[in-house]
Amino acid sequence: MSLSGGKFANLRPGEFRSIPGKTKENYFTYADKDPNVEHVREGVHDDGSCFFHALACIRNENNYHTESHSNRQRIGHNLRRKIQSM
Repeated sequence: MSLSGGKFANLRPGEFRSIPGKTKENYFTYADKDPNVEHVREGVHDDGSCFFHALACIRNENNYHTESHSNRQRIGHNLRRKIQSM
């Protein structure tokens, strides 16, 4: 499976897509317990700090989900600095 295209092509920051069926079945086995919950992928900034942007997104760090794209990028970078200083 190629990560550069197809079902797992990179998403733009703020873009959402459903997790493909087989991936959901294999890695999110708890996902079907509540039919009202949909698990999705969200695109984050791909500027070399994507791991930290993803953490900020998952944790909703500093209200990440309600902020502008530029503020989301700043939040991810600030989280990276915070973790690096520990």
